Amino acid sequence: MQLNNNLSYYSFAKERFILSFLFFFNILITTLASSLPDNTIIFENDTIVIKQQDTTITYIPLRTSARTNADSLHKDPIVEFFNKNASKRQINKWIYDLLINEKKPANKKNINYLEDYSAFEGKKIKNIYYKRLPPFGSSVKDTTKKDDNWVAKLGNNTRFPTSTVILRNNISLKKGGYVTREKVEESERLLRQLGYISEAKIIIKNNHVDTNYVDVLVISKDQFHHAFDAGLVHNYPKVTLYSTNLFGQGLGFSQSYTFTPKDDPYHGFIIGIRVRNLYGSLINLRGAYTNRNIKKELNLSVDRDFYRKKTKNGGGLIINRSYKNYSITGSGQIYLDIPLEYFISNVWYGRAFHIKSNNYFDNSIFYLSAQNITSKFFNIPDSLDDYHFFDNNYSYFISAALAKRSYYKNKLIYSFGRTEDVPFGFMASITYGYNHTPMIQRHYIGLHFNTGKTLIPNRGYLAMSVDATTFFNHTDQEQGTIRLKGTYISHLIHARCCKMRNFIDLIYLRGFNRLPFEYTFLKESKQGITGFTSMLERGKEKFVIKTENVLFKRKRFWGFQFAYFSFLDIGFIGDGRTMIFKNTPYFSFGAGLRIRNDNLVFKTLQIRFAFLPNVPPGMDFYNIDIKSKSIRRFDDFYPERPFKPVFY
Repeated sequence: MQLNNNLSYYSFAKERFILSFLFFFNILITTLASSLPDNTIIFENDTIVIKQQDTTITYIPLRTSARTNADSLHKDPIVEFFNKNASKRQINKWIYDLLINEKKPANKKNINYLEDYSAFEGKKIKNIYYKRLPPFGSSVKDTTKKDDNWVAKLGNNTRFPTSTVILRNNISLKKGGYVTREKVEESERLLRQLGYISEAKIIIKNNHVDTNYVDVLVISKDQFHHAFDAGLVHNYPKVTLYSTNLFGQGLGFSQSYTFTPKDDPYHGFIIGIRVRNLYGSLINLRGAYTNRNIKKELNLSVDRDFYRKKTKNGGGLIINRSYKNYSITGSGQIYLDIPLEYFISNVWYGRAFHIKSNNYFDNSIFYLSAQNITSKFFNIPDSLDDYHFFDNNYSYFISAALAKRSYYKNKLIYSFGRTEDVPFGFMASITYGYNHTPMIQRHYIGLHFNTGKTLIPNRGYLAMSVDATTFFNHTDQEQGTIRLKGTYISHLIHARCCKMRNFIDLIYLRGFNRLPFEYTFLKESKQGITGFTSMLERGKEKFVIKTENVLFKRKRFWGFQFAYFSFLDIGFIGDGRTMIFKNTPYFSFGAGLRIRNDNLVFKTLQIRFAFLPNVPPGMDFYNIDIKSKSIRRFDDFYPERPFKPVFY
């Protein structure tokens, strides 16, 4: 059998069977490897503390009233419901183990306590000091550590230390305020989210003059904030120069240029700027100007999100002026063969209300928000005149959401050696909207739920989300969507040579009565399968499962860390008229290497080989990819603007 670029689906019956077997065998191995017990669980009053092989987790109390033993968990109505029904059926027991994970106290000889802030809880802050460590050769665990290597010295001396004003504006602890464990942990988390701080640690100690007061030491480690990115577009070089912390003032700047012939679609440049937490207001600014043959547009955005738990007012403004664009920015499902010219403004405001109660919903937050989207299109071609989507559109949305979240620290998940803040909790929301144009009026309903939690004992991390949305034109449903997403991350498996972790991602998407030019794709960049580059395989429904096994090497080379990975993906795509699994399955499997240095703001360098036995016409059956890759983010549990497209 001779391989070519247009491999026949029917000529690979044996190969499909083998790939299917390997795919599900890979999932089985991942599940079995992740079930190895390696944790210690204790109950401290109303707080569950779990010490796993790679993770220390503290669950916040389920109620504010004081209780002294683990039996108090049964007083919670949700816990008690599952407890009563766990013995009736096996599925009830499985749900109980999955969601409640109640275990008896372990032997206290094995207890590993978290850092104890109880001695300082509620004390007033006298002074806040800042220790800014250079990127190379330093450590927040040992601030005396230095690297005498001339390369490290050169790098440390050619960077601007992050301004203490920037650090002060990005922590929850304030001089004259009071110490709480929540503020300490949130402050560390906020510093790590900046994008130019690789690690942060906060130390609390009694003031040496008056022990009724405390002093706070904020230790932060900078990243070397200048970097570049290089790649190929149509076999021509593309170079991006950027800095995430210009002059140590938290200013971000980037410029990208593609060295293609002047008539190439991607010829041109992109310039971007970014400011985080402007003057301590929690407001983020972004701006970008794109001037390419295929796209010419200006984007501006201002936002104040709800990432900080105590934030009461959030909102944002997005302005997009496209002079030439083959898609709608922010709507990945739009795919056109002709360019558009348009103006879109998107403004929203939200208010948070904190809930205090004596049940499961204690420390949860209720959000109300409203949004207005205005879009105007210019010089619409005759072929699109029949679609109300391209009329002047005015949309109004209101949303109510309930969320509860917390975080625990972990490493070696999506990043390498740096601390990662893993969210756990839930968010549920309902959105109503009204859309009108000169020709039609429509109503909108959207439902959303997502949750994430650790699976104990030592079963990893599971996150799930569900979206169901639709517009109503009188009684007819239009542009409806059902989207299901699941992510499983195993615990860290220790081996002699390395540390390992397994990942499984599942996505199911179906559109109902979508517009003719709205599609979902199997392309990798559009949540498809690895190495798939064709835009020909498109439809209204898709199902994708992605599995990946990652081996993190223990040794470093000049601060660079290495991770080897293998993957096996399967994807189906169809028009929604027949069962999704009756469509042609597309497989992708292969392996690769990732290289990262957390002292630098460089993206992760990925070298990957993918083999795709069945491909559409015009696409190669193999894929060798060398590119920079941004760190993947966790899905969190706080609302953004009420309406965001979910069909992609």
